[in-house]
Amino acid sequence: MRTQSKGFVLLSVVWVVALLTIIVLGFGHRAMLERRVAAHNMDRIQAQYLARGATQRGMVELRNKAALDRFMGRPGRTSFDQRWKNPPDLIEDEAIFLLGGEYEVEDEICEYRIRDEEGLISVNHAPREVLENLDGLGFRAVGEIMSRRQSTTGRGQAFMSIEEIRNLDGVDDRYWEGTRDRPGLRDVLTVWGTDGRININTAPAAVLEAIPELDGGDVELILSAMGRDEDGLDAARGRGVRDIAVFLDELNFSVDKRASVERHGKVDSSFFTVTGVASQRRGTIQAKSVAAVEIRDEDITVLEWREDYGGA
Repeated sequence: MRTQSKGFVLLSVVWVVALLTIIVLGFGHRAMLERRVAAHNMDRIQAQYLARGATQRGMVELRNKAALDRFMGRPGRTSFDQRWKNPPDLIEDEAIFLLGGEYEVEDEICEYRIRDEEGLISVNHAPREVLENLDGLGFRAVGEIMSRRQSTTGRGQAFMSIEEIRNLDGVDDRYWEGTRDRPGLRDVLTVWGTDGRININTAPAAVLEAIPELDGGDVELILSAMGRDEDGLDAARGRGVRDIAVFLDELNFSVDKRASVERHGKVDSSFFTVTGVASQRRGTIQAKSVAAVEIRDEDITVLEWREDYGGA
């Protein structure tokens, strides 16, 4: 009986030790998972703040644009040969990752991009003839846009997001998404602006072709004269137009074409979108901050701010 009792006690001890081992391992595994989650959340927060900082850095660049333009003797012009279009590398050029000490920056990104919204076509302000001339936006869709704009009260911001255009009658995926050879409506339309005129210095070819009286050859000539590629997206040498009338004189445009470009075009902009992007863990965690802003002289007003993050 005594031997059996000892055996039972030993077996009980073994079971208790095993149970305690399982509990300890469980707590350890849980602690490890919680540590990983905490580290992931911290990296995500860091990426988010870096993206915000990049957006703020782009806004500073725009705020300084007017002062820099006056200093360089080119006020009243927004074009691709200016500093805002060629942002610095925030990691290599400005070393923002190193401000707090040693930091691993291999395969990480922290940058901002600025888009001139007045180089696009404003669905809230563009004249009907420009909208009707835009490839992929049919008469029914244009009619809905004009009807909505005419019924809008208050500040008159009929469309708050360009994605609303996707739901209009007659707008299908082919025209909305675009193709390899042709940008989609989402890439040439905007909700920002006030006068509906197009900045010819920054407008892509598809936008310039929507100006009445202009054809593909005219647009190609305009882009070539400014040193931009055939899509109108980049500056090869960078020659922004300061005076439309003088510029059109050089191109020997007809009276009708000149009148149309002068009526629908301009050379300076006040509305921009600044997008800041940053990553952590070699790009597996990414964050983005987007600010729509209006610039008047050296003052900047944030019209909209939105954020997103992705990755594992």
